[in-house]
Amino acid sequence: VILNGTLAQLNQALSVIDFTSDGTNNSVFTLTSSDGGGNDAVSVINLNINDAPAFNPATFSFNVDENSGVGFVVGTVTVDDMDDNAVDQLTFEITGPDTIIVDGIPDANDVDNDGIADFTIVKVNPGDQSAEIRVNDSSVLDFEANPAGPQFTLEVTVTDSANESDTTTVEITVIDKAEQIIIDPPLWPASGNITLIVDPVDANLIHIYETGTT
Repeated sequence: VILNGTLAQLNQALSVIDFTSDGTNNSVFTLTSSDGGGNDAVSVINLNINDAPAFNPATFSFNVDENSGVGFVVGTVTVDDMDDNAVDQLTFEITGPDTIIVDGIPDANDVDNDGIADFTIVKVNPGDQSAEIRVNDSSVLDFEANPAGPQFTLEVTVTDSANESDTTTVEITVIDKAEQIIIDPPLWPASGNITLIVDPVDANLIHIYETGTT
């Protein structure tokens, strides 16, 4: 490519050169100036400068049905990184408050204190600019019994090969689902016939009567 113009125009043209979009290694340009009395050559080297990764969007929120199993994908966090991710590998981590054990003490990611992290984060392919948040302890996804309530807050950090990083907040809301009513067989009426009546005051309470009794 040959550029002709004043020094100011050439400086402007060179200022928008992007190593990443060029897709090659360090590029070398030779500038030749002429004042009518001779030519002077100056070399300009376009060096690669690392681009830090950035979460896009800045924060994330997902819903997950209660009692979802281990490995269930809650959602995917995505990153913008202009560098070639075949070379500039990204690492995703749950850095707080959701880490599994700190100095032997379970923290907020282990709400039932069983030593198992509630969630994990997995980059599916090495060159991906995204990672999946998955259920790791399904026992905490009981809407009625979850000691942390129906919502989790995670802090997720992405780091590139140059140790540049970005952090995002992930809100996970547990959705209540209708659950099967299980009646202990020894309590089943001898006749095998029952009537179920929802309590008029407390809809979570169901009265079970043997048909023909009050």
